[in-house]
Amino acid sequence: MINKSINIPITIIYKTDIKENFVDITKKILFFLPFTMKNKIIYNQSLPQQIIDIIVLNKGEISWAQLNLTTSKIYLDDIPYYNQSSEIKTSLLLSPLEEAPAQNQNIKLRFQCEDLGMIKGAIYETEIEFKPNFIPTVEIQPSNSLRLVKPRKDINFKIIVRNYSNKRVRINSDIIEADTKWKPMINPQFIDINPNNNSNFTFSVISPYEFGLHDNIEEFNIKFTTTIFPLQNNSSIGGPYEITLKVKNYGFSTPGFELIGIFFILILFIFINKIKTHLIHRRFDK
Repeated sequence: MINKSINIPITIIYKTDIKENFVDITKKILFFLPFTMKNKIIYNQSLPQQIIDIIVLNKGEISWAQLNLTTSKIYLDDIPYYNQSSEIKTSLLLSPLEEAPAQNQNIKLRFQCEDLGMIKGAIYETEIEFKPNFIPTVEIQPSNSLRLVKPRKDINFKIIVRNYSNKRVRINSDIIEADTKWKPMINPQFIDINPNNNSNFTFSVISPYEFGLHDNIEEFNIKFTTTIFPLQNNSSIGGPYEITLKVKNYGFSTPGFELIGIFFILILFIFINKIKTHLIHRRFDK
Protein backbone atom coordinates (compact mmCIF):
# COMPACT_ATOMS: atom_id res chain seq x y z
CA MET A 1 0.00 0.00 0.00
CA ILE A 2 1.13 3.54 -0.80
CA ASN A 3 1.90 5.91 2.08
CA LYS A 4 1.70 3.10 4.62
CA SER A 5 4.55 1.51 6.55
CA ILE A 6 5.11 -2.20 6.03
CA ASN A 7 7.05 -4.24 8.56
CA ILE A 8 8.97 -7.00 6.80
CA PRO A 9 10.30 -9.48 9.40
CA ILE A 10 13.77 -10.91 8.81
CA THR A 11 15.16 -14.02 10.52
CA ILE A 12 18.92 -14.59 10.49
CA ILE A 13 20.31 -18.01 11.30
CA TYR A 14 24.01 -18.06 12.16
CA LYS A 15 26.00 -21.32 12.10
CA THR A 16 29.67 -22.34 12.26
CA ASP A 17 31.63 -25.51 11.51
CA ILE A 18 33.83 -25.35 14.59
CA LYS A 19 33.32 -28.47 16.72
CA GLU A 20 32.80 -28.34 20.43
CA ASN A 21 35.27 -31.15 21.19
CA PHE A 22 37.97 -29.33 19.22
CA VAL A 23 37.49 -26.26 21.38
CA ASP A 24 37.50 -28.37 24.54
CA ILE A 25 40.73 -30.21 23.58
CA THR A 26 42.41 -26.94 22.64
CA LYS A 27 41.49 -25.40 25.97
CA LYS A 28 42.78 -28.47 27.86
CA ILE A 29 46.08 -28.33 26.03
CA LEU A 30 46.35 -24.66 26.95
CA PHE A 31 45.25 -25.21 30.53
CA PHE A 32 48.10 -23.11 31.81
CA LEU A 33 46.71 -19.99 30.08
CA PRO A 34 43.88 -17.80 31.34
CA PHE A 35 40.59 -18.23 29.47
CA THR A 36 40.97 -14.83 27.78
CA MET A 37 44.19 -16.00 26.18
CA LYS A 38 42.60 -19.29 25.14
CA ASN A 39 39.78 -17.35 23.48
CA LYS A 40 42.33 -15.11 21.80
CA ILE A 41 43.99 -18.15 20.21
CA ILE A 42 40.70 -19.70 19.03
CA TYR A 43 38.56 -16.67 18.26
CA ASN A 44 41.19 -13.91 18.01
CA GLN A 45 39.26 -12.12 20.75
CA SER A 46 39.47 -12.23 24.50
CA LEU A 47 35.68 -12.20 24.73
CA PRO A 48 34.38 -13.69 21.46
CA GLN A 49 31.62 -11.74 19.79
CA GLN A 50 30.46 -12.04 16.21
CA ILE A 51 29.20 -8.88 14.46
CA ILE A 52 26.72 -9.28 11.62
CA ASP A 53 26.23 -6.26 9.36
CA ILE A 54 23.05 -5.80 7.32
CA ILE A 55 23.34 -3.60 4.24
CA VAL A 56 20.68 -2.47 1.75
CA LEU A 57 22.68 -2.58 -1.47
CA ASN A 58 20.31 -0.57 -3.66
CA LYS A 59 18.92 1.90 -1.13
CA GLY A 60 20.09 4.84 -3.26
CA GLU A 61 17.99 3.58 -6.17
CA ILE A 62 14.78 3.57 -4.13
CA SER A 63 14.29 7.32 -3.76
CA TRP A 64 10.48 7.00 -3.94
CA ALA A 65 10.22 5.12 -0.62
CA GLN A 66 11.36 5.43 2.96
CA LEU A 67 13.47 2.40 3.79
CA ASN A 68 14.91 1.61 7.21
CA LEU A 69 16.22 -1.35 9.16
CA THR A 70 15.32 -1.64 12.82
CA THR A 71 18.99 -2.54 13.28
CA SER A 72 21.80 -2.69 10.76
CA LYS A 73 24.35 -4.32 13.08
CA ILE A 74 23.80 -7.41 15.21
CA TYR A 75 26.14 -8.48 18.04
CA LEU A 76 26.21 -12.19 18.76
CA ASP A 77 27.89 -13.19 22.04
CA ASP A 78 27.15 -16.90 22.08
CA ILE A 79 29.07 -18.49 19.23
CA PRO A 80 27.34 -21.74 18.22
CA TYR A 81 29.27 -24.94 17.61
CA TYR A 82 28.90 -27.32 14.69
CA ASN A 83 25.31 -28.68 14.31
CA GLN A 84 24.03 -25.76 16.40
CA SER A 85 22.71 -22.36 15.38
CA SER A 86 21.77 -18.97 16.71
CA GLU A 87 18.59 -17.30 15.51
CA ILE A 88 18.25 -13.52 15.41
CA LYS A 89 15.21 -11.52 14.35
CA THR A 90 15.07 -8.02 12.91
CA SER A 91 12.81 -6.04 10.55
CA LEU A 92 12.87 -3.92 7.45
CA LEU A 93 10.45 -0.97 7.40
CA LEU A 94 9.21 0.03 3.95
CA SER A 95 6.97 3.05 3.22
CA PRO A 96 6.34 3.62 -0.52
CA LEU A 97 5.50 7.21 -1.46
CA GLU A 98 2.86 8.28 -4.00
CA GLU A 99 5.41 8.43 -6.81
CA ALA A 100 6.45 4.81 -6.27
CA PRO A 101 6.25 3.12 -9.71
CA ALA A 102 3.57 0.42 -9.79
CA GLN A 103 5.80 -2.32 -11.17
CA ASN A 104 7.85 -5.14 -9.73
CA GLN A 105 10.64 -3.88 -7.48
CA ASN A 106 13.24 -5.51 -5.27
CA ILE A 107 15.31 -4.65 -2.23
CA LYS A 108 18.78 -6.19 -2.28
CA LEU A 109 20.10 -7.14 1.14
CA ARG A 110 23.56 -8.28 2.15
CA PHE A 111 24.39 -9.99 5.47
CA GLN A 112 28.08 -10.23 6.25
CA CYS A 113 30.44 -10.99 9.12
CA GLU A 114 34.23 -10.92 9.37
CA ASP A 115 36.63 -13.71 10.31
CA LEU A 116 36.48 -14.63 13.98
CA GLY A 117 39.80 -16.36 14.60
CA MET A 118 39.46 -19.92 13.32
CA ILE A 119 35.91 -19.18 12.17
CA LYS A 120 35.82 -17.78 8.68
CA GLY A 121 33.66 -14.81 7.75
CA ALA A 122 30.64 -15.12 5.47
CA ILE A 123 28.53 -13.09 3.03
CA TYR A 124 24.92 -13.87 2.17
CA GLU A 125 22.76 -11.87 -0.24
CA THR A 126 19.05 -12.03 -0.91
CA GLU A 127 16.26 -9.97 -2.46
CA ILE A 128 12.83 -8.96 -1.23
CA GLU A 129 10.38 -8.51 -4.11
CA PHE A 130 7.35 -6.24 -3.92
CA LYS A 131 5.07 -4.14 -6.09
CA PRO A 132 3.58 -0.77 -5.06
CA ASN A 133 -0.17 -0.42 -5.58
CA PHE A 134 -1.36 1.45 -8.66
CA ILE A 135 -2.83 4.86 -7.91
CA PRO A 136 -4.71 6.22 -10.95
CA THR A 137 -4.26 9.98 -10.63
CA VAL A 138 -4.69 12.19 -13.68
CA GLU A 139 -5.66 15.78 -14.37
CA ILE A 140 -7.95 16.54 -17.31
CA GLN A 141 -8.26 20.19 -18.25
CA PRO A 142 -9.65 21.77 -21.44
CA SER A 143 -7.59 24.68 -22.70
CA ASN A 144 -10.85 26.58 -23.22
CA SER A 145 -14.17 25.22 -21.96
CA LEU A 146 -16.36 27.95 -23.58
CA ARG A 147 -16.27 28.91 -27.28
CA LEU A 148 -18.15 31.64 -29.16
CA VAL A 149 -19.18 30.46 -32.62
CA LYS A 150 -21.37 31.15 -35.62
CA PRO A 151 -23.63 28.68 -37.44
CA ARG A 152 -22.07 26.03 -39.66
CA LYS A 153 -18.64 26.38 -38.08
CA ASP A 154 -16.14 23.69 -37.05
CA ILE A 155 -15.18 23.95 -33.38
CA ASN A 156 -12.23 22.09 -31.85
CA PHE A 157 -11.59 21.85 -28.13
CA LYS A 158 -8.11 20.91 -26.96
CA ILE A 159 -8.25 18.74 -23.81
CA ILE A 160 -4.95 18.45 -21.93
CA VAL A 161 -4.31 15.30 -19.88
CA ARG A 162 -1.53 15.03 -17.29
CA ASN A 163 -0.58 11.69 -15.76
CA TYR A 164 0.35 11.96 -12.08
CA SER A 165 -0.03 8.21 -11.56
CA ASN A 166 2.82 5.93 -10.54
CA LYS A 167 2.57 3.91 -13.76
CA ARG A 168 1.86 4.24 -17.45
CA VAL A 169 -1.91 4.55 -17.91
CA ARG A 170 -4.48 4.25 -20.67
CA ILE A 171 -7.11 7.00 -20.62
CA ASN A 172 -10.39 6.21 -22.36
CA SER A 173 -12.86 8.87 -23.49
CA ASP A 174 -16.63 8.66 -23.79
CA ILE A 175 -19.11 11.33 -24.93
CA ILE A 176 -22.00 10.91 -22.52
CA GLU A 177 -24.26 13.81 -23.51
CA ALA A 178 -24.32 15.58 -26.87
CA ASP A 179 -26.90 16.49 -29.51
CA THR A 180 -26.24 14.40 -32.64
CA LYS A 181 -27.02 17.44 -34.83
CA TRP A 182 -23.64 18.80 -33.76
CA LYS A 183 -21.85 15.69 -35.05
CA PRO A 184 -19.69 15.36 -31.92
CA MET A 185 -16.44 13.44 -32.19
CA ILE A 186 -13.42 12.96 -29.93
CA ASN A 187 -10.02 11.96 -31.22
CA PRO A 188 -8.32 9.69 -30.30
CA GLN A 189 -10.64 7.37 -28.42
CA PHE A 190 -7.87 6.57 -25.93
CA ILE A 191 -4.28 7.58 -25.22
CA ASP A 192 -1.43 5.93 -23.30
CA ILE A 193 0.65 8.26 -21.11
CA ASN A 194 3.81 7.64 -19.11
CA PRO A 195 4.10 8.95 -15.53
CA ASN A 196 4.58 12.74 -15.29
CA ASN A 197 3.85 13.21 -19.00
CA ASN A 198 1.16 15.12 -20.91
CA SER A 199 -0.99 14.34 -23.92
CA ASN A 200 -4.07 15.77 -25.66
CA PHE A 201 -7.54 14.84 -26.81
CA THR A 202 -9.41 16.88 -29.42
CA PHE A 203 -13.20 17.21 -29.17
CA SER A 204 -14.82 18.43 -32.40
CA VAL A 205 -18.35 19.59 -33.26
CA ILE A 206 -20.02 21.44 -36.14
CA SER A 207 -22.58 24.06 -35.18
CA PRO A 208 -25.91 23.37 -36.90
CA TYR A 209 -27.50 25.73 -39.42
CA GLU A 210 -30.14 27.07 -37.00
CA PHE A 211 -27.63 27.80 -34.24
CA GLY A 212 -27.37 31.59 -33.93
CA LEU A 213 -31.01 32.55 -34.30
CA HIS A 214 -31.25 32.88 -30.52
CA ASP A 215 -28.90 33.75 -27.71
CA ASN A 216 -28.23 30.26 -26.30
CA ILE A 217 -25.57 27.84 -25.05
CA GLU A 218 -25.00 24.22 -26.05
CA GLU A 219 -23.27 21.85 -23.57
CA PHE A 220 -21.29 18.66 -24.15
CA ASN A 221 -20.37 16.26 -21.35
CA ILE A 222 -17.39 13.94 -21.72
CA LYS A 223 -16.26 11.18 -19.36
CA PHE A 224 -12.72 9.82 -18.96
CA THR A 225 -11.50 6.70 -17.15
CA THR A 226 -7.99 5.41 -16.49
CA THR A 227 -6.54 1.91 -16.30
CA ILE A 228 -3.04 0.59 -15.77
CA PHE A 229 -1.13 -0.13 -19.00
CA PRO A 230 -0.25 -2.67 -20.28
CA LEU A 231 -3.74 -3.87 -19.49
CA GLN A 232 -4.01 -6.54 -16.81
CA ASN A 233 -6.76 -8.77 -15.50
CA ASN A 234 -8.82 -7.17 -12.74
CA SER A 235 -7.00 -3.86 -13.15
CA SER A 236 -8.39 -1.06 -11.03
CA ILE A 237 -10.15 1.72 -12.94
CA GLY A 238 -9.71 5.35 -11.99
CA GLY A 239 -12.45 7.92 -12.40
CA PRO A 240 -14.71 8.66 -13.99
CA TYR A 241 -13.44 12.18 -14.61
CA GLU A 242 -16.09 14.37 -16.23
CA ILE A 243 -15.76 17.69 -17.99
CA THR A 244 -18.33 19.99 -19.60
CA LEU A 245 -17.62 21.95 -22.77
CA LYS A 246 -19.88 24.83 -23.86
CA VAL A 247 -20.59 26.55 -27.14
CA LYS A 248 -22.26 29.97 -27.22
CA ASN A 249 -23.38 31.95 -30.24
CA TYR A 250 -22.66 35.63 -30.79
CA GLY A 251 -26.22 36.59 -29.96
CA PHE A 252 -28.84 37.21 -32.60
CA SER A 253 -27.26 36.25 -35.91
CA THR A 254 -28.64 34.96 -39.16
CA PRO A 255 -26.68 32.91 -41.60
CA GLY A 256 -26.73 32.75 -45.37
CA PHE A 257 -29.68 33.99 -47.38
CA GLU A 258 -31.78 34.81 -44.34
CA LEU A 259 -29.57 37.83 -43.73
CA ILE A 260 -30.23 39.05 -47.30
CA GLY A 261 -33.96 38.47 -46.84
CA ILE A 262 -34.11 40.52 -43.67
CA PHE A 263 -32.11 43.27 -45.40
CA PHE A 264 -34.71 43.53 -48.21
CA ILE A 265 -37.55 43.41 -45.67
CA LEU A 266 -36.04 46.38 -43.87
CA ILE A 267 -35.66 48.32 -47.15
CA LEU A 268 -39.26 47.49 -48.08
CA PHE A 269 -40.46 48.61 -44.66
CA ILE A 270 -38.63 51.94 -45.02
CA PHE A 271 -39.99 52.40 -48.55
CA ILE A 272 -43.60 51.71 -47.49
CA ASN A 273 -43.22 54.01 -44.52
CA LYS A 274 -42.01 56.82 -46.80
CA ILE A 275 -44.96 56.31 -49.19
CA LYS A 276 -47.43 56.51 -46.29
CA THR A 277 -45.79 59.70 -45.05
CA HIS A 278 -45.94 61.22 -48.54
CA LEU A 279 -49.66 60.39 -48.94
CA ILE A 280 -50.47 61.90 -45.55
CA HIS A 281 -48.68 65.13 -46.48
CA ARG A 282 -50.63 65.37 -49.80
CA ARG A 283 -53.97 65.02 -47.96
CA PHE A 284 -53.06 67.86 -45.64
CA ASP A 285 -51.94 69.97 -48.58
CA LYS A 286 -55.35 69.57 -50.24
